[in-house]
Amino acid sequence: MNGSAPADLRGSCLKSILMGNLLGKRSLTILALCASLSFIVSGCAQDPPGPSSTAGPGSVTPVPEGTPTETPKPSSTPDPSEPVPDPAAEPSSVRLEIISAAYDEANNAVSGTAMVTDRVSDAGTCTLTVSQGEQAVTTSAAGMADASVTYCADLSVALPADASGTWTATVAFDEPGYHGEANSEVVVP
Repeated sequence: MNGSAPADLRGSCLKSILMGNLLGKRSLTILALCASLSFIVSGCAQDPPGPSSTAGPGSVTPVPEGTPTETPKPSSTPDPSEPVPDPAAEPSSVRLEIISAAYDEANNAVSGTAMVTDRVSDAGTCTLTVSQGEQAVTTSAAGMADASVTYCADLSVALPADASGTWTATVAFDEPGYHGEANSEVVVP
């Protein structure tokens, strides 16, 4: 469709009114109808972007009414707009907060839960290391993406039978290009 159609439509409507072909209240109705049609047709007057044209920044592609649209969902697949980290480079630091680190007397174990507050990812690994001096026990689990954080949950390690005193619980989050950790002390009676 070319760009002259709205102008032609407006011109025809105005000529009819000005030449006296339409009189009284009816001319106002026709004028309103012509203005509405002109407005509707002017939205269609531009050539749609095709293979040879490009849409400019901020352009919007119309979606016909009744067409279902998808809401983006968190995914463990990499976002193409996010730079791919260089494995040889120093990983970016992420903020990790321990939600809980506690001793479970019935199982002689320490459990820990933490969250990465500035990264949402299913691709990372969470590691709980509980240590005292030269002794250390470790377990790992996949990070779980939520709407705005990544959770490190279901982390629990059994302590040696003779364990007692203060132990350090360290939760770490690792993903290619990202690393963070946080510590908490746990008292074993």
